[in-house]
Amino acid sequence: MTRGGTRPWSLRRRLVLTGGLMALVTVLAMNLLAVGGFVIYQQLRNRRLIDTNRLYQVARLAGGHQASPNLVNTDEDGVVLVVQPGGAVLDRLGVHAAAFPAPGPAVLRAAAEDGRYRFFGWFYGVVDRVEDGRFVITARALGGQVAIAVRMAGAMAVLDVVVCVLAMVLAASLFRRTLRPLESFAGTVARVTAGEPGGRVDLAGVPAEVRQLGTAMNRMLARLEASFARLSETDDRLRRFVSDAGHELRTPLTVIIGYAQLLRLGVLADHAAREHAMVEVEREARRLTALADHLLLLARIDEGRPDSPVPVELDVLCRDVVETGRAAYPDHGMAYRCEGEPPVVCGDGPWLRQAVSCLLANVGMHTPAGTRAEVVLRTEGGDAVLDVVDDGPGIEEADRPRVFERFFRCDEARRRPPDQRSAGLGLSIVQSVVTACDGTVEVRPTERGTWIRVRLPLLPGPASAERRESSSPRTLK
Repeated sequence: MTRGGTRPWSLRRRLVLTGGLMALVTVLAMNLLAVGGFVIYQQLRNRRLIDTNRLYQVARLAGGHQASPNLVNTDEDGVVLVVQPGGAVLDRLGVHAAAFPAPGPAVLRAAAEDGRYRFFGWFYGVVDRVEDGRFVITARALGGQVAIAVRMAGAMAVLDVVVCVLAMVLAASLFRRTLRPLESFAGTVARVTAGEPGGRVDLAGVPAEVRQLGTAMNRMLARLEASFARLSETDDRLRRFVSDAGHELRTPLTVIIGYAQLLRLGVLADHAAREHAMVEVEREARRLTALADHLLLLARIDEGRPDSPVPVELDVLCRDVVETGRAAYPDHGMAYRCEGEPPVVCGDGPWLRQAVSCLLANVGMHTPAGTRAEVVLRTEGGDAVLDVVDDGPGIEEADRPRVFERFFRCDEARRRPPDQRSAGLGLSIVQSVVTACDGTVEVRPTERGTWIRVRLPLLPGPASAERRESSSPRTLK
């Protein structure tokens, strides 16, 4: 609606009116050309006939004869007046001579001196002066010509109306066919807005210009559909995340609240029971702290790339993490080796350290004692490749597509005692960190155990080479 409350005109109506106006302007221009041509033709014809009569009559009067009553070429509109120097009309020749307004002596003298053609009312002619002082006015009546012009104007007006109506009808038909694809586009957009999935505009048989618009709309609809799908998936993941986070938080909180109530009520009388309760409360509190740290790390990673990425020497980082893993899981054999030149990547050092730590923690917590794991680092093309391979029981093939989901735990992990369960965030942290550093992580197929491969883009430029040359020994047995 416009400001005044009236409905704006449709595009089709405006185009039809524009076509009608263009047709009207065109026929008016043609009318002006026709009228102008008619006027010029009549002027030339008037002068030619006037000049013929003028020469004939002036020659007769100059020779001492009277004006001839017969006009040359029998011009019915021709008029000849012979006027005395004082203004008295001596003779009038022609059918329309009686209607000719005789001018005064001053006008006659001025007209005879300049010799130009001029209008005398509804007459057009010229004034000449002969030797005896008399004036000869040779003119033509314009009444018939004006009547023809009026009839011509009337016919042109009717023709203009007919042409404009036909032009508007033709324009309406043409624009209806031209805008029909746009109406189809609008219907498709309305259906997509109403929630119909997979809507696309039909581009069959449409003009090239409209086809460009339809192609752009199809591309836009495809992107919108993908965006809505991602948004729906994100909402589902968020709901699952909140539900899983609440479930993971509820268990340790229930344990802490239960032991706190037992301590408050004095049920735990002996020292050993109270000590056991405090140990359980501390263990659950540590579990809550670790869970909160992981959630905060995931939240920071989800905000995007590191604020200030720096060069990270993966060789040094992996050796430190493997040594720490050996201390944390002494009943697991962990080895490390770097093949070739040590790679340098660009990223957040603490984030990458946490990711590698989660990979080793996944081995230490989800494989039995005696399992051996090997961390292999190498350069492949423009990427740094990190492989973590163990000879444990491995991951079920049905669970591999979901191992990087947050709070996902396979059935075997869920059956473990509470003190040996994890929150299911380790591999999701790995994926989030690697993705934030423009890398990829995947579970590779293997006959036994688990093989996880991480790819990170190498740091370009001379800084990478300098850091590789300054690296320490690259094998840790």
